[in-house]
Amino acid sequence: MPSSPERARLDFDNDFMIGPVPGLTTGWHIAPAETAIFADITVKFWARADLAASVLWSGATEVQRDENGSTAECRLSSLDRVAINCEVRQGDEFVEHRSILDVSDVPIDQIAVTPIVARVFPFDVRDYTEEELEDLPKSCSRGRQPRRTGPARSPGCMKSLLTVM
Repeated sequence: MPSSPERARLDFDNDFMIGPVPGLTTGWHIAPAETAIFADITVKFWARADLAASVLWSGATEVQRDENGSTAECRLSSLDRVAINCEVRQGDEFVEHRSILDVSDVPIDQIAVTPIVARVFPFDVRDYTEEELEDLPKSCSRGRQPRRTGPARSPGCMKSLLTVM
């Protein structure tokens, strides 16, 4: 199991991540501000920090420090609300990260992870009337490409509409 996001070769643009959750996820993800999680596991967190930076964790213990950042672990053994805080200081710069975990006693085999289907429809918002734009989420959720009734108004201003089925 990779010990930090860089080692997992993930493409991300975030400074605070939660590591693979044993039995549930296999990759690093953006750390949630607050989430429910089950007991009797060890959760990893990672914060971007230069080697010269000072990193202070509370609620978790630092287990690795390298040129990419700091990795900390927290054993979730009791049903409680756990706050993970990480302060990164370098010179005059100060960044604070926080994630709250509500620990539950639901067994992992009772948690269902279902796949989702997502579609992205790129479109130029200037090609649509206000009424057509209001109807876009409904037509796309039915699996149809956005359609416009009027002529194209101008190039540019591309947007994407993401619908989850």
